[in-house]
Amino acid sequence: MKKIWFTYSLMIYSLIGFSQNPVFSDAVKAYEDRSYAMAIDLFKKKMKKHQPLALEYEMLAESYYWNSSYKEATRWYQHWYDTKKSVPNTESLFRFAKCLISIGEKERAKVVLNDFRAKTNESDLRRKLLEEVPNWLENIGDPYESFSVATAKFSTKDSEFAPAFYDSLIVFSKSSKKVKQRFVRDAWTKQGFNDLYIVDPNNDKKPRVKPFVRRFNSPLHEATAVFTKDKKTVYFTRSSIQHGKTQKDDRGTIQLNIFKSTRKRKKWSKPKKIALCNQYYSIAHPALNANETRLYFVSDMPGGFGKSDIYYAPINSNGKFGRAQNLGPSVNTAGRESFPFVSSSNTLYFSSDGLLGLGGYDVYKLKLEKSSMVPIHLGSPVNSNKDDISFIIDEGTNSGYFASDRKGNDDIFRFERREEIPMPKQIELVVLDKEHILQKNIELRFLIDQSKDTLVATTNMQGRLYLEVLPFQTISYLTNDSIKEKAATYRVKNQKHQIWELEIEHSKPDIGVDLLKVLHLSEVFFKTNSSYIDHSQISADVARLMKVLHHYSSLKIEIRAHTDSRGSEAYNLWLSDRRAKRIKNYLVKHGIAPDRLHTKGMGESNMLVPCQGKKCKAEDHRTNRRTEFIVISN
Repeated sequence: MKKIWFTYSLMIYSLIGFSQNPVFSDAVKAYEDRSYAMAIDLFKKKMKKHQPLALEYEMLAESYYWNSSYKEATRWYQHWYDTKKSVPNTESLFRFAKCLISIGEKERAKVVLNDFRAKTNESDLRRKLLEEVPNWLENIGDPYESFSVATAKFSTKDSEFAPAFYDSLIVFSKSSKKVKQRFVRDAWTKQGFNDLYIVDPNNDKKPRVKPFVRRFNSPLHEATAVFTKDKKTVYFTRSSIQHGKTQKDDRGTIQLNIFKSTRKRKKWSKPKKIALCNQYYSIAHPALNANETRLYFVSDMPGGFGKSDIYYAPINSNGKFGRAQNLGPSVNTAGRESFPFVSSSNTLYFSSDGLLGLGGYDVYKLKLEKSSMVPIHLGSPVNSNKDDISFIIDEGTNSGYFASDRKGNDDIFRFERREEIPMPKQIELVVLDKEHILQKNIELRFLIDQSKDTLVATTNMQGRLYLEVLPFQTISYLTNDSIKEKAATYRVKNQKHQIWELEIEHSKPDIGVDLLKVLHLSEVFFKTNSSYIDHSQISADVARLMKVLHHYSSLKIEIRAHTDSRGSEAYNLWLSDRRAKRIKNYLVKHGIAPDRLHTKGMGESNMLVPCQGKKCKAEDHRTNRRTEFIVISN
């Protein structure tokens, strides 16, 4: 988006021209002062005459990123990545990946994200998600709920965002058509500043947009208003102004502050800065919880987790604020969290560019009263590959508004959320081991949505199992009874039938077990009354057996061959011994060391179905005529 999300960095400069200092130092200073539009011009000017350094590529890419020009940012991130791939800034790596996702380059994004995962801290939530949910990139756009989205009727050609409910009306922020002072622009974007406007969105004709309260609109920015339920108090964001004058920090940056005004009858009081504000960092984008006992806001105050974090401060009965509390690492990231909104059910909606998403800012939600807060990505059509912010919802009508630059300009969109009873989706899991051998009749345990209860399911003879799970729940395969040990996690799509592959790792087979039974292998066939293997009947299962023996190189087995009761005992003993040795020779020929293979002819001494001669049925003979692969050492 072309407007400023947070920490507006209102460096004032003349439109007549730039200073005459060397371009590189000026470009770096503009970047450090967050005058990104100016920095872009200066860096590109330098690059026409000089070979850029890796740092210059990175700063130029970041300047485009902070101005939400993700396609341009991608180009310069790639130059930086190629130049300084050995020791990259991990946060720039993450932003590079988000830019690639934004322009549809998911395969390239995977490469960069793998690099990010390898280089970032093990405790980083994004790294954990990349490791635990291998299919997140394929699923991230799935709609969490069913929304219909359309451009709001009152949307204009100007930049508009930050809608707020005011009875049946909407108060929002809109960029000025003209620069408020002829020599002043926002140095971050080179655009004019934002004011608060009001509109009746239910007007059947073209809704009329007009300034909300003229005394609220200063020479700089106003945005993100929130009203108390009685509509007698408003909090809103404004550039730091005191006694009619702008306030700057030591670097000349004008921070953002939250102002408060109260209404008596039809007249609003002069806005006053709330006590939480500070000249040296921004406090902005206010939101109230359902019972109006907390003020949520965004700040880049020291001690946070990233560029900007979401905080809350208790509102005491006397109207004063308690100590500000950070919402913590389950919400706040190394990136930017912004635009909080708390619904009547105390669900927090906010935008973030530091979580895994579709690119740029995406909208997330979480229930504030839950002890473990995990943000949920709303999916499309609310989220897009651009910036999607300032989401508000009336849960009584299941409708609301949000802003997005998906059409090129910053527009406000109206949505309706459809109340649908979620239907379970069928998940088909194909279970294999590391050798890609189907795992038949294996009992597995799963965890659904981090609950304490586990789900037990058993694979069929095709190595498949089926689960019925609600859409957007997560399924975690447990390596044992410990909930902490999860080998793989998947997020369920909103589709009727989904097929996933699950690779599991077996422990070594126990001594005394029959590999034929453990691996559910079919029988080794011989020609009638012969010790020669019938190669036309050898199944792929024998190849699976050899894979297991290759994988567990210390495994030793005893090949035991059995015959049926037809023929003399001596002959059957000789025949079974020959058959066991033929199988050993076959395995040795295919790479299994002979000292790992022992043989034993059992003859008819251990028949599963005790019968003799004509008393035996054909199927009885088949049952008795078998081969066992008994583990004697592991």
